[in-house]
Amino acid sequence: MLLYNSEERFAIIFESGEFELFEFNQGLFWIQTEKTREHDCCITGFDYCINLKLIVTCDNSGAVRVWNSDKKFIREILFPTSIDSVCFLDNSGDLLISHAERISHIKFSTYYPID
Repeated sequence: MLLYNSEERFAIIFESGEFELFEFNQGLFWIQTEKTREHDCCITGFDYCINLKLIVTCDNSGAVRVWNSDKKFIREILFPTSIDSVCFLDNSGDLLISHAERISHIKFSTYYPID
């Protein structure tokens, strides 16, 4: 399943909870990334913020995970219930998370580490 496209890059999500990044530049190339912190169950949502070059994923165990565009793990947010979907609210990086018949709003400044 193709889930984001950023210029020449795109991601494919697998039912196993893994996702892979690919680049298309005069041919198709798999971008080798770290396999840690991928989801252990089915991914239920995925979005890409082109402005911040961030990826967000969620699963039915209640995990929301944020990655950079090279799939380097940044942060995990855990919910007590299954996550139905996740998306970036706007280019500021705020998240909207659908779970347990409600929608939660998480501000970028509360989950993104400041170096």
